[in-house]
Amino acid sequence: MAKDETLELLKKKKMLELQRRLLEKQFKASLRKVSPWDIVCSVLTPKAKEILMEAKKQYPRATEKVVAILAGYIIEKRIKEIDGVTLYNILISFGIPVRLRTRIIYKSKGEVKSIRDLLKNKYD
Repeated sequence: MAKDETLELLKKKKMLELQRRLLEKQFKASLRKVSPWDIVCSVLTPKAKEILMEAKKQYPRATEKVVAILAGYIIEKRIKEIDGVTLYNILISFGIPVRLRTRIIYKSKGEVKSIRDLLKNKYD
């Protein structure tokens, strides 16, 4: 009797282990179906998405490689969220000098003016 019970217990443990492995494989396979771009975009802040779009316009091949690497880290749960500054620094460290559109604005008395308009009005 004792041998039968231990044998049954070992069988149940083995079956649970096999089920767990099967579920892990299915989970990883389902994650691979999602594109790396979608995985990365899900953890980006709005400013980081803007930076990533600019990087894709300027350096499409290099950006795809960086996105694939970041997606791997996100799947491994090493990265939870990426803000704009962090993404910019990551791109710089990979040798991708992304040029961002820079605007200088001036706020005065509730009005928002570009520096161009401000200087234009000053010298007219």
